[in-house]
Amino acid sequence: MDINKDGKVSREEWKLRYGTDAGFDEYDLNGDGVIDPDEFMKGQKRMANRGASFEAMTGKGGKGITEVEWIAKFGSSAGFSEYDLDENGIVDVQEWMHGNSLWVPRSGCTPRSGWPK
Repeated sequence: MDINKDGKVSREEWKLRYGTDAGFDEYDLNGDGVIDPDEFMKGQKRMANRGASFEAMTGKGGKGITEVEWIAKFGSSAGFSEYDLDENGIVDVQEWMHGNSLWVPRSGCTPRSGWPK
């Protein structure tokens, strides 16, 4: 992923790895335009926390997750718009499943192995 081996991942390197810059800002925690290894690991942990089941998020029979509920769960609205594909203010089960499929940690993403290949 760190193509130029400078110890950081630029937006361009991210796009080369994932085909889009979706999710880059979720990892660039300080907003400096690059992701360092510490930001990457924090981002991986944050995304793994989003792996909670839809039912756990909404309660049994829940219809969706509002932005207010999202903020209560994750501490900010970051990522909500990426999941709310139809922009109706609610992340339904299909949107939740789609969004989570985009955030599955890729192989090789471990603190010991460094950047994914």
